[in-house]
Amino acid sequence: MPLAQLITPQRLSSRLQQPNLRILDCRFSLEDPDYGRRSHAQGHIPGAQFADLERDLSGRVVPGITGRHPLPQPQALLARFREWGLNDGDEVVLYDDGPGAFAARAWWLLAWLGKRDGVYLLDGGLQAWREAGLPLDDATPSCTPGNFTGEADDTLIIQAAPL
Repeated sequence: MPLAQLITPQRLSSRLQQPNLRILDCRFSLEDPDYGRRSHAQGHIPGAQFADLERDLSGRVVPGITGRHPLPQPQALLARFREWGLNDGDEVVLYDDGPGAFAARAWWLLAWLGKRDGVYLLDGGLQAWREAGLPLDDATPSCTPGNFTGEADDTLIIQAAPL
């Protein structure tokens, strides 16, 4: 599996008008599950769609079976990526507040669905974007549904019995 590439805030800023660019805001807080959605509404990189860890990037929790953030059903995840306008040939930039854990999950999910090229993590996350003095937007971006046709690669999953 290829590693996700890093993109600098300046490089992303210069590419915001590209028609084949999708940006996902993956901010989340385990202590405050609504933090990401609130933060996105207050300001995000222009054009970014919000990808919620629990509502979009995780499946249904089954106590004692799945853990806290299980994999979503592949068809449901594909539908969300399409709702965010993702097409097969698009480039995707993922970001969170900076540490990268939540953006990295979105990257892995895209790789699991077969999207292994043209996926970038914003180097330094939104913190680096702000430090570069780049603008934030509070508009809800509109998009045309995409045609992303990924397929889950279950060879990337390790099954383990609960203890």
